[in-house]
Parts: sequence; C-alpha cells; structure tokens
Amino acid sequence: MRQLSLQYLKPQEELITFIRNILDTNKIYQIDLVFENVKYIMVDGTWISKNTCLIIYYDYLHRKVIFFGFYEWERYEDIRNDLQVLRDEFKYEIGCFVVDGGKQIKKAIEEIYPNAKIQRCLTHIFRQIQSYISKKPQSECGKDLQKMVTFKNFANKEKFIERFNDWEEKYSDFLKEKSSKGTRTWYTHRRIRQARSHIKNALPYMFHYLEDENIKRSTNDLEWYNGVLSGHIFNHRGLKKERLISFISLWIYNRNLR
Repeated sequence: MRQLSLQYLKPQEELITFIRNILDTNKIYQIDLVFENVKYIMVDGTWISKNTCLIIYYDYLHRKVIFFGFYEWERYEDIRNDLQVLRDEFKYEIGCFVVDGGKQIKKAIEEIYPNAKIQRCLTHIFRQIQSYISKKPQSECGKDLQKMVTFKNFANKEKFIERFNDWEEKYSDFLKEKSSKGTRTWYTHRRIRQARSHIKNALPYMFHYLEDENIKRSTNDLEWYNGVLSGHIFNHRGLKKERLISFISLWIYNRNLR
C-alpha cells in the first residue's frame, strides 16, 4: 500500500477504501470477449477455498482464459452448462480438450462437443500410476509396469499398447490372486489392478497428441497459470470468500487484456 500511495499520490486510507469498494461489488468480471480461432483448450479445476472450486477453460495457443466459473466442486451439470455457453453463445467450435481425466469433465464434453477429441494429461496418468505402485514396487509385475509407464514409451502408441497387452497377459494369474480371512476375500494385488484399470480407461484418450502438433500431451500450461494465480491467492488469503472471488475474477479479466 505504501508503494501504491507513492505511485498514485493518494493517502493509503483512500486507496484501501477504493479497493474494498471494488471487491465488495456484486459484479463478476466474466469473460466478455469472443476470441478468434478457439480450437484447442485445457479444462481444469483448482480449489480456492474449502468449499469453492474455480474451473478454468484455457486457450493455451493464445494464452487466454475463454471462460471460468466458481462452483462447489467439479460437477457435471456446471461444466455442461459452461460448455453450452461456449458452444451456443460464443459459437466456439472446439476440436480438442486437454484434461486431467476427471469423469465429470469427460462426460460433459462428450455431450456438448461429441465430435471433439479428448486428450488425457499424460503427466497425471504417470503420477497416478506411481501413486498406485509406488516409486519402488516390490513385485516383478509392478517393476515391469513401472518400466513401461514412461514418457518415452508414451511417444509410440502401437508399441505402448502392444507392451501393455503383453504385460497383462504375462501377469494374468498374478493379478487374479486372492487373499482371504474368514468369509472375506479380496484381490491380493489390488493397487496394481487399480493401475491396470487406470491405463485401460485412459488408452482411448492418450495418443491424440501424436496426430496433431497443436494438441498438448499435458495440462502443464494451465497448471502453470493456476500456480501463478495461487501465489496471488496466498498473498490475499485473509480476504472473505466474496471478496476473494471478486479479486480472482478481476485478476483473470485483466490478465486476459495483456
């Protein structure tokens, strides 16, 4: 505030009152510009408070946020309504969405933009598999899976699918092993089975980036954007929820004008 006071030759108290009045207004600085050639976007949610999730629709080729909203969580109905606005009001013919794999986002995209490609973030897939099998798996099955799930192997669709099928066949009996206690039974290697299911569900959406140089293989660009925003949120963490939403909206709106 001292710096602002010196820059604008205004008393600090007057500047504080001015800023508070802006943040207390009910106006949300939504995106009111229609950008050209919006074809490739990233979608992701980030938590700004305990019960508030900010969902951003980011045109990474032009480095612009084309839409955003504040919700209780990443809910299908809210995302679907946002996509309807992008399609019907903004007339965006989006050809590809790069997402982290959330089921709600995927379901909404497939309903509103059924012809669009969905590219799963390979970084998220890699991290999720690591969380399932750990960085130092004990079984040979887990070790072989770890060797297979690398960004280098992601660069060859046919080879990766072939290696995955071979791995699944090789350890078929191992993955079917069960443990029991009394009347209760369960799969012994549940975490590796979860990793397998994660890959199988992601396979149809992993390799679109190999077909089009404009499709990114991860949501890193949007995560970087959210990281910058999170830094500003941390610096203003004392704001009430309503003021915080106004601050974030104004920050996104002005950053788009660069």
